[in-house]
Amino acid sequence: MKKQRFDYSKSVIDSNEYHGFHKRGGRYHVDTKRLTKLGIAHYFPRALFDAPRNAHYFIPKKKKMADYSVNKLIYCLDCLTNDWHSEYKTAIEAIKTPTDVEKEKNVNNISASCDSESFEEAYVGATIDKALRLPKYQSVIRSMHLQYLQKMYIDYFRCIVVLLIDYGFDSNNNFDLRDVCAFIDKTSRDKNAIQKLPHYRYFSLLNHIDNFLKHNSKSAYDALADNPREDEKDIKAFLASYVFASIGGRTYEDGLYSGNWLKINDSFVDEMLNNLREFSKELCKLVFDEDYCEAVWNSDEALLTCLRNANEKESC
Repeated sequence: MKKQRFDYSKSVIDSNEYHGFHKRGGRYHVDTKRLTKLGIAHYFPRALFDAPRNAHYFIPKKKKMADYSVNKLIYCLDCLTNDWHSEYKTAIEAIKTPTDVEKEKNVNNISASCDSESFEEAYVGATIDKALRLPKYQSVIRSMHLQYLQKMYIDYFRCIVVLLIDYGFDSNNNFDLRDVCAFIDKTSRDKNAIQKLPHYRYFSLLNHIDNFLKHNSKSAYDALADNPREDEKDIKAFLASYVFASIGGRTYEDGLYSGNWLKINDSFVDEMLNNLREFSKELCKLVFDEDYCEAVWNSDEALLTCLRNANEKESC
């Protein structure tokens, strides 16, 4: 194959071509030796220089970062993470805490007190108000966490279904996890392939939590407490660890509020988001044969961003 050569002496110094990015047929061909010669190679991923190629210049695998399914899933989670931290957590922090109520009550009562006995009564009253505020405060905070978990599942699962539809999945307007798993098993030619992924249990957990919160039913509770469809003992134990076996000596019954039976703490949303990121990488490797480490850089768009950062003297 005849090697491509480019006369850089004739190119404009601030152009992409001057820096080794040559556009051919709507795609960029990258001269990695030019990047090294200009002293800007360190702004680009090392993998770019080590990647195999069948041409003199390197041609990225994809045009846009969004051409990778894994990047679409990660972007979905990035949006959910940003909303959680910038919107929901901000709203949670603005809710009046039991301590806020106590301080407010103390200030008001003390300003109206004229002797030590009145002061003591004011202090006791503030403490009581703080205790009375605690159940309502915990209930409001918990409801916001649960609401966001449902939003997470709906948005994330919808993104997965859209990607699979493009890949041949016929949803028939039935967004059912079992149908999705069956399609992936068939596509990968490996029974229970998706269930074997290390972080699938977190996706499954979120699905069961969403279903339990929607239906408040004994069957939805049992799917967590002792899933009859789950054969893996460690996964059954994992799911069961997120619900109470009983509360006050009472076992779960149809119609009881599911939110009271879930064992989740204030860090659960963040933990779930982090684990779904890892599941996304595993899923896209299984279904689309995509490697996340490659997907973040091997595209025209990503490499052009690195070039822009190099020109702005910022690390890629």
